[in-house]
Amino acid sequence: MHYAAWQLSRKGWNVMPTARNAKGSDLFCTNDDESVMFGVQSKGLSKRSSLPCGTNLENLRSDWWIITIHAKSETPICFIMTLEEIKAHCVQSDPAKSKTGTIAYWLSPRIYDQPQYREAWHRLEGGSVLAKQELEAEGVFDVGDVIDTHQEGEIEFRKHTSGSYTALVDGKQQPARQLLMDLRDRMGLPYKTNNTTRTLGAQVFGALRK
Repeated sequence: MHYAAWQLSRKGWNVMPTARNAKGSDLFCTNDDESVMFGVQSKGLSKRSSLPCGTNLENLRSDWWIITIHAKSETPICFIMTLEEIKAHCVQSDPAKSKTGTIAYWLSPRIYDQPQYREAWHRLEGGSVLAKQELEAEGVFDVGDVIDTHQEGEIEFRKHTSGSYTALVDGKQQPARQLLMDLRDRMGLPYKTNNTTRTLGAQVFGALRK
């Protein structure tokens, strides 16, 4: 949990752990002006193994789940999934093989250990899943014509006439803040306390155009 909180903090989120015995989220995250807030379930595994998900999927909480494998090693790996993805892919254990006859749900490592989930911190950019859908429905990404682009692997970063930045991932326009932050770190550019999308975009595009 503390490793996940540290990673989230590095990505620009304000993170607050909950009481260890509290039901529901292990972490609550907000942006600087608290306009975005979401809960996180943090699950740590010592190795790449199945994740126990309880006996009733309706009891599962939090928009986002962070599954960390090799949690006690020097090289932990995190997988970021939504609650709906967790529920959709959980499988039941065989009650006949249980000493108590209880049905339990498990998430196989072949499900969560996939490229789209591995270290996919950019998925959290929109906050809660519902909030992200609402922002997209409201046309929040209508930020003017594209005046500059940069291709980085499968991601196209776009600069707009409004001075804002977006990213095109798999043909879909996405918020660019987290992706720009990751690119900045890979480029070895200096950390800035003002990690707004525009500041990050100006820093990255400025370095690319030198």
